[in-house]
Amino acid sequence: DDIDQDNGTYSFAVTSGVYYVRAEADGWLDQYYDGFYESQRDQANLVTVEVGQVTGGIDFTMQAPSYVEGNVHSGAILIENAQVEVRVLADTNNPDQTDYVAQEDSDGDGNYSVPVPPGTNYVVVAYPEDGSYYVEQWWSNALNSTQASLFDVGEGETVSDVNFDLVVGMRIVRLRSLAITAS
Repeated sequence: DDIDQDNGTYSFAVTSGVYYVRAEADGWLDQYYDGFYESQRDQANLVTVEVGQVTGGIDFTMQAPSYVEGNVHSGAILIENAQVEVRVLADTNNPDQTDYVAQEDSDGDGNYSVPVPPGTNYVVVAYPEDGSYYVEQWWSNALNSTQASLFDVGEGETVSDVNFDLVVGMRIVRLRSLAITAS
């Protein structure tokens, strides 16, 4: 990999084939060619590389992220390692269907900050750490995506105070009993 930090040019060698090409840099949204973000890989344009040929014109215009930020807690207890996922409601006529955008885990103080591209019809869900008794929650105070609050995120904007107050649930375990009789 050869990247010129002064003017952003890059080159690298690969075998012939068809590839997704992705650019990533600290402080910028990861991006696939041609303008698709990390969560949109399946929509990205594939690049065909042939033996003995230089494939040019695979350019990127990097974009600084917008952010969705908040806190995950249960009453006064701060929840560490909760997975907070930003999703987009692609079809407002089908609120059960949401698509992944990005996710981060909450830190030791329950805080999280998820870098996202600007967009509309975002929803956020907090999943508790595996093995906990907390119930997943959609923002704001919803049990599923159909009840979740939709919001938009503008370019360079930080949407803050997207907070979660998780409730403790219970696990239901099915136990089988086995009766042994003597004959």
